[in-house]
Amino acid sequence: MTEPTETAEAMDSAQRQAPASPWRERLELGEGARWVDGRLVLVDILSGRLLADGWTGRALETLVELDVPLGAVAPIEGAPNTWIAAAGTGVCILTETGGISWICDVAASSPIPMRV
Repeated sequence: MTEPTETAEAMDSAQRQAPASPWRERLELGEGARWVDGRLVLVDILSGRLLADGWTGRALETLVELDVPLGAVAPIEGAPNTWIAAAGTGVCILTETGGISWICDVAASSPIPMRV
């Protein structure tokens, strides 16, 4: 029987450590993390929230909260704090002040159930 090497022991130890997160919050289905204007922005799809954090260890801030799932989100160039988003069964414009302007509901004209 051979003795484990120092490298193998270190790798084994690293694999046993729990993953670290700078946030305390738990997300239902967090995705789409990206850097926007110096802060990390992401969506929690199932809860309908657009979240941001610019500093490690700080709580995630809810920028926008919808009552429908929130999918792909992208900032609109030249319009600070304004986003185009796939939400629920349509596409909308969101602002961090809570404004929601629906552009279209793609499922409304579809003969089969769908979401975006």
